[in-house]
Amino acid sequence: MKKIYISCFLLFIMLKGFSQDEQLVPLNSNAKLEFNQKKGNLTNVSQRQNALLSLPFIEDFNYDGPYPDINLWQDSLVYINNTYPINPPSLGVATFDGLNATGNQYSLLNVAGPADYLTVQPLALGGLTEDSLVFISFFYQPMGLGQKPEAGKDYLKLEFLNQSAQWIEKWSVTGDSSRDFRQEFVKITNDYLYDGFQFRFRNIAQLSGNNDHFHLDYVVVDKNRDTTSDKSPKDMAFQSGPISLLKNYFAMPYFHFDTSELTQIHQTSIRNNFTNATTDFLDNFEAKELKTNTVFQTYLGTSADLGPLSNNISNYPRIDIPDNLSGDTIIIRLTHNYAVSAEVGSDPKIIANNTIIKDQIFSNYFAYDDASAERGYRLASVAGAKIATRFVANKLDSLQGIKVHFANLNTDNKNGLLSVIVWKKIGPEEEILYQEDLLRLDDFRKINGLDAVNDFSFYDLKPQYIKNGTSKIVVEGEFFIGLLFTDRDKWTIGYDLNTNGSANQFYNVGNGWNPTQFAGSLLLNPLMGEPLPWELTPVVNTPNKSLEIKVFPNPTHNVFFVKGILNTSQINIHNLNGQLMQTNTLNTDGQILLNDLAKGIYFINIIDLISNASGVSKLIVE
Repeated sequence: MKKIYISCFLLFIMLKGFSQDEQLVPLNSNAKLEFNQKKGNLTNVSQRQNALLSLPFIEDFNYDGPYPDINLWQDSLVYINNTYPINPPSLGVATFDGLNATGNQYSLLNVAGPADYLTVQPLALGGLTEDSLVFISFFYQPMGLGQKPEAGKDYLKLEFLNQSAQWIEKWSVTGDSSRDFRQEFVKITNDYLYDGFQFRFRNIAQLSGNNDHFHLDYVVVDKNRDTTSDKSPKDMAFQSGPISLLKNYFAMPYFHFDTSELTQIHQTSIRNNFTNATTDFLDNFEAKELKTNTVFQTYLGTSADLGPLSNNISNYPRIDIPDNLSGDTIIIRLTHNYAVSAEVGSDPKIIANNTIIKDQIFSNYFAYDDASAERGYRLASVAGAKIATRFVANKLDSLQGIKVHFANLNTDNKNGLLSVIVWKKIGPEEEILYQEDLLRLDDFRKINGLDAVNDFSFYDLKPQYIKNGTSKIVVEGEFFIGLLFTDRDKWTIGYDLNTNGSANQFYNVGNGWNPTQFAGSLLLNPLMGEPLPWELTPVVNTPNKSLEIKVFPNPTHNVFFVKGILNTSQINIHNLNGQLMQTNTLNTDGQILLNDLAKGIYFINIIDLISNASGVSKLIVE
């Protein structure tokens, strides 16, 4: 089955001023991982028993994710995505951060330590020698569109498992300010050339959130490698596809669509990873309406040559989406594909990244954002600070509500107060159409529910708060939706760095309305006209369960066991000062070896990576 990607435009955070009124901050969770965990898509590691993998081993993370391929990897802690990297060798990376497999913090404490692991399934290397020239190669990028890992504090590491079941560090890099993907080659020497050999990547990061990002791509293990001629994968791959087929929005209601909304060109980015020019590159695309499977536009390019180790931006003609379709939700599927003679006969994984799919969705909302948040947005510490986003209704329509992504915070924000406001215009002479004040953030979420996939909160407009006394808000042309925050420290809104709606975003901290200084888009959308379609139906959150665990022997010297573990779990051991002393992945056998901990009292925190249940216990080391 072909994978579907909502394409990303690779966009830097561009500062347009130096105001301290606005902040972009790291997130404390990952909504997509949280959703997949709730849906039961997180596979238990104990279920992943495969035969030894043979060479070549090739992994470019060119699939939906958000978890690694269970046929290749033994754990589910990294985040497979295409929204965080900038100019990757191929579409899709594994992102290492400070969040666990459920999208939640490893620790509520602001401490650093081992975070994500990515462990390969056992490889068949028996019978090979150093003369076989077995190397592992990979590309990595610090930060990307995430948070910069700090030099000397945050690390990405590569470790080999020896025949005594010990993990030995073979390569390491700390954070820096570069955003380029860099390639590394590490030789697998005689000590590790055995059947069942494994390697793993892991990171050291702040364990309290979506921090300190490293992105991994294009992991290859093979024999008879020449680190000069084999410096880049012999592959041509999509890096990104069109963000939107619309010039103004990422998504909009079809009711408001006409051909003037179409962008005149759309783009893809293709990376030629070959060290020589490639010939006979031939591309094509097909656009169809998904419900009826009706193809309405095709394209066949002309043969072209692409330079070695080059990023190539291709411009394509406008996709002439019909303006006479029927239905409340319209999906237009654009499929780009290419063929190149240099890849004939290549491994299927090489060929797989020659296709990229973009779904243009028309539903009951306007959005500049792609519904994924790479950072959080907040304003300075001023009571009554306001944000507003501008939209344009091409036809007379009713506004029924808003949806907004409130990022999770470590602080207790359930009693944070806010107002929902709709303006006809902002500025010195504001014209307010709607305002409800003193909404508790907790009630806002509980009453209206959450979007099942992207953790949006919904708010329905209420007739009693409409300013002109009518039963509904009717808009045409320009209008603004926004929020006023009574408690600044109790909110952060998701911010998308892959789209750029900043020209339509404004804030006011008491000195008038100002345009935002950050390129990107607030996850704040107006809901128009019709009821929510099925894909936006709110779901009820279920509270985390508590683990009933028992630690024994207690006191202990160098090993202890945990009873009550049903699934693979994360265990964090802290001293009495809250310092993280040790982190382990805990399987159902419950055994933990202590790493030379000094005598004293410790607290252990265990998080079930399947159910997200947690438990705490005290441990005495003698």
